[in-house]
Amino acid sequence: MSQNPQKPKEKIVASPHKAIVVNQPMVRTFSTGGGHGPEDTLVEGDDKIVTKKWQGYPPENLNVIGKPFPPMPEVAIARYTGKAEYATRVNFPNQVWIKVVPNPHPRARIRRLDVSKAEKMPGVAYILTAANAPKTYPFPQELFFQGELVAMVAADTEDLAEDAAAMIEAEYDVLPSASTIEQIMAPNAPDLRNGRPKAVRAESQFGDVEKGFAEADIVKEFTYRYSGAIPVPIQPGGGVAKWDGDKLTFWGFGQGIYPQRTGLSRGLGIDASNIRFIDKYNGCTLGGGMALARLNPWIAYIAKMTGRPAKLMLQKDHELAFLQVKPQNIVLFKVGAKKDGHITAVHRTFHVNIGMNDNAGGGQGQGGGRAELYNHVIPNWKETGFMYRTNTMMTGPSRSNMQQEFKWGWEQMMDEMAEAVGMDPVQFRLLNVQHPGTVLSHAQGGVTVIPMPESLNGTLKYDSYAVEEVLAEGMKVIGWENRNAVPGGAP
Repeated sequence: MSQNPQKPKEKIVASPHKAIVVNQPMVRTFSTGGGHGPEDTLVEGDDKIVTKKWQGYPPENLNVIGKPFPPMPEVAIARYTGKAEYATRVNFPNQVWIKVVPNPHPRARIRRLDVSKAEKMPGVAYILTAANAPKTYPFPQELFFQGELVAMVAADTEDLAEDAAAMIEAEYDVLPSASTIEQIMAPNAPDLRNGRPKAVRAESQFGDVEKGFAEADIVKEFTYRYSGAIPVPIQPGGGVAKWDGDKLTFWGFGQGIYPQRTGLSRGLGIDASNIRFIDKYNGCTLGGGMALARLNPWIAYIAKMTGRPAKLMLQKDHELAFLQVKPQNIVLFKVGAKKDGHITAVHRTFHVNIGMNDNAGGGQGQGGGRAELYNHVIPNWKETGFMYRTNTMMTGPSRSNMQQEFKWGWEQMMDEMAEAVGMDPVQFRLLNVQHPGTVLSHAQGGVTVIPMPESLNGTLKYDSYAVEEVLAEGMKVIGWENRNAVPGGAP
């Protein structure tokens, strides 16, 4: 079909097609540390930190809430026309494609691995196993969960790599495993921590919990279970590595540039200045996809050994094993409250499945202590946590830093305690939550409080906390007054 050469090209301009406008009230009538209120500057904390009002951005130029704005053309048009350079779209002439061979067992060691047939297949360029992995970044010796890495096969095409992977012969010594909290807590559970206690324990407290229970008019106990959750990133996991001499360019996936570059530097044993990490466009990791960076050094190593660009794009059934997921947990509450609704004491015990992680670092254990919404104003509280290593994939921040999975239990408890004292659940929350002006000591706040320069004599003050406004808006939007106020009272 011929085109008229005289007709000018139509310019693509980004503009809003549909807009959802959310009307919310202005809720700040108090100082927030950013310049609300009449003062020109704020002086805060023991360090006398000076914050200039608005930091150069006057409020009249920030009137953007509730108005539709077109996306930035340099971002939107490239995505709309399919030209955005996601790592999954990066390809080079003569590149090799990588496929992974996963462990089929919950826990195992490789007894025999024979790659001889796969090596001889047409188009196979390299096979990476524990036997030839870089010493600076070895393969796992014990396969600690189903889907763990056994081998990586690089070939001229994806199909050839997949066919070769299927020809690798593996025999395993299957080891005793425990994949859930219930299994690892059982008396006959396998030792997954080399003779150390099966759980990492954490404990913190404030006030006198037993005294608080003695003062309570009502004491209740509850148990809540959370089965865990799995993120599904929109962009497939993987990356592309290309060497030019001793310089590496890596097109990757994640929520940063420099952490991934540092990971490549350590894994390959080379200086970070020799690495360029590109993540210009990203199909959202949902948090869980950050763990996929574990594969990057091996991708780059295969590119180095073959002398060709190397690309891995995981199939969804393989990708799952290399994500980090929300942990399964079991939470037990003992709560005391006065008849007027004030909570006098809480003891919360949480049992957390931390997956393949060997310790409770990275927020795993203290993530279970995500209790600041209520603990900060409860006069007597105690938190006891047990973090269990299990034969499941890595756990970690996925669509939040370990929050919803624990705050969910808190909210169920607050509903049940409101019913126990005969109060509206919203009013019960307002009675037991911090407000603007609430002051707490670092000890009162527990493990989730980080001493900040704004601290004054070892205390922190809530300058901004819109709980009343947010709850009021929520009640209005969902028609709270029309709810079934008495459990079981509806037809």
